[in-house]
Amino acid sequence: MTAKLWSCDGYWKPTVWNDKKQPFSNMIVCDGEWDGMEDAVDERIFYYTDGDGVLNDHGDFVVECVSEYTPEWWTKKQEETAK
Repeated sequence: MTAKLWSCDGYWKPTVWNDKKQPFSNMIVCDGEWDGMEDAVDERIFYYTDGDGVLNDHGDFVVECVSEYTPEWWTKKQEETAK
């Protein structure tokens, strides 16, 4: 399976310090495992699901809406991996 990058909207769960949900938008999430390279190329990648669903509760935050994020460097990497 080829990992994909996703631009996600959702919210941070309430904490002891903040009792309200804090919305976020455009958080970049990878649905694969971290290999140590992606976020060196694109520092916007915030989280790796290690195969768990992207639309999900991830502990400290919940992703409610996603759209595919496909920068050119990612597309080239996936094509090279498929060879």
